[in-house]
Amino acid sequence: MKLTVVSFLKYTASLAVAFLLLWYVFKDIPLAEVMEDFKKVKYEWVILSLCFSLVSLYSRAARWNMMLKSIGYNPGPWRGMAALLTGYLANLVIPRMGEVTRCGVLQKTNRIPLAQGFGTVIAERALDLLCLLFLLLLTLLLEFARLKLFFYEQFFAKFGGSGAFLTDRLHIVIPIVFVLLGLLFLVWYKREKLAKNALVLKIFNLFKAVKDGILSIRNVENKPLYYFHTLNIWVNYFLMTWVVVFAIDETSGLGPIAGLTILMVGGLGMSAPVQGGIGAFHILVSAALVLYGISDRGGITFATVLHTSQAMLFIFGGFISLIIVSFLKTIPGSHEQKPQ
Repeated sequence: MKLTVVSFLKYTASLAVAFLLLWYVFKDIPLAEVMEDFKKVKYEWVILSLCFSLVSLYSRAARWNMMLKSIGYNPGPWRGMAALLTGYLANLVIPRMGEVTRCGVLQKTNRIPLAQGFGTVIAERALDLLCLLFLLLLTLLLEFARLKLFFYEQFFAKFGGSGAFLTDRLHIVIPIVFVLLGLLFLVWYKREKLAKNALVLKIFNLFKAVKDGILSIRNVENKPLYYFHTLNIWVNYFLMTWVVVFAIDETSGLGPIAGLTILMVGGLGMSAPVQGGIGAFHILVSAALVLYGISDRGGITFATVLHTSQAMLFIFGGFISLIIVSFLKTIPGSHEQKPQ
């Protein structure tokens, strides 16, 4: 009972923070002006964005199915896609609940044990983390001047910091390298004592899970296809983000590098511990667009159109998937023993 109450309060607080952030975004814009902006949106570009999103979802489901086949299960990409959409719907209700939910769906429809299904999720998330880090580095290299200003205005200036060390790349890279080397030396020097610390053990276990997840990709039968789906996921993430700039007159002149920046900054907003990145996504994306000469109002309109369209896709797709899953019969014998 106590755990249930704590969980309820935690998720209620998360939702309250999300709507507080959303209120902060729109507090200075009259509702009539917001509605007028939405009337001017070219929704054919939004529909194209949703098409790219669906392509990325299919590739994610197909890639997940390849991981499941490597451990002896074959639910098929379409059942995997239904599980994914159900998981995305769960994320809009309870942060971080989507991964467990989608594994639970396949446990129902294909008798895939929750632990084994979750293991494959860790594997694909490990690869996605590497892709995200690569794109973050690429964005930093391509748009260093703008991102330097973005982080200064959004973090350092608001907390009284000078941000003087953000003058060039070396002033960022060199301290990070020294800090990492210092941490590595400290971990090695205190390794015996740290091995007994519960928090450190959890961190080590997390890194081990990520490493094991990446290494498990070796068991996938068709590796070129697996990497194709991975590339296709991220290409379509980029396309579904960038094409929305053409839906709004003020942002229609933004190029592909701006689209990459929006994708990365939006990803930071979506990772915030609130339902579906509500509020956090709008604040960060609109702030990033200001660096490209877009007004606050134009940036907020763009962020709202992009976020809302994706959220509606997950809501409708998630509910449809829930209905489909409720009628699906469990496939007996869906576990395929791999030859020894």
